[in-house]
Amino acid sequence: MPYLERFVRRSFPPGATLLHAGCGSGQVDVRLHGRVRITAVDISPAALRLYARHNPVAARIEQADIFHLPFADATFDGAYNLGVMEHFTTDEIARILSELRRVLRPGGKALLLWPRTSAPSVWVLRVVHWFLARVVGRAAPLHPPEISLLRGRADAEEHLRRGGFDLVNYHYGPGDLFIQAVLVAVPAGKVPPTATSPES
Repeated sequence: MPYLERFVRRSFPPGATLLHAGCGSGQVDVRLHGRVRITAVDISPAALRLYARHNPVAARIEQADIFHLPFADATFDGAYNLGVMEHFTTDEIARILSELRRVLRPGGKALLLWPRTSAPSVWVLRVVHWFLARVVGRAAPLHPPEISLLRGRADAEEHLRRGGFDLVNYHYGPGDLFIQAVLVAVPAGKVPPTATSPES
C-alpha cells in the first residue's frame, strides 16, 4: 500500500472530507478517492491541470493560496500534504498551519509528510546539484529550495506549536526509505487521551 494511503487510512474514517493543501500533480491521491472526499488546492494552474487529469473524481479542485484558503471555518475533517512544508520559512510554516487549523472541524487532524535532513534523497540531490554546478556548469536547482527540512521530532513539535497544533503521532522509518517523517497533529489542547507519539 502506498505510504500516503496507509496513513490516510489510519488517520481518517471512510467518508471523511479532506483538504489536500498543496496537491501538485496528484498521483498520490489516485487510490484515495472512494474512501475519502478530497478537495485539492494548489497555487499552480499547471499542477491543477495535471491533478484533474489524474483525479477526475475529486470532490473539488481549486487554485488557491495556502496562506489564504478560500473556505469557511470548520469545513474539513482533515488536511494533509506531502513534500510541501519544507519549502517555507519558519514564520510561513506557522501561518500555513494556522490556516489549516482554521478550516478543520472539531476533532479534525492534520497529516503532514515532511522530509528530514537525514533523508537519503536529500544527500543524493545535494550530490547531483554539486555535480551539475561544478562539472556540467549548470547551477539551476532541480526543485524549489528545501529550507525547512525536519531535524527530528522535537523540531516537528516546535513547528506545530507555533502553528497552534499538538503532535499526536510521529513516524519515521523504512516504509518510505527514511525520506519523510509523518506527523499527525490536532489543534492545541485537543489531544485524545490515548494518543501516542512514537519515534520509529
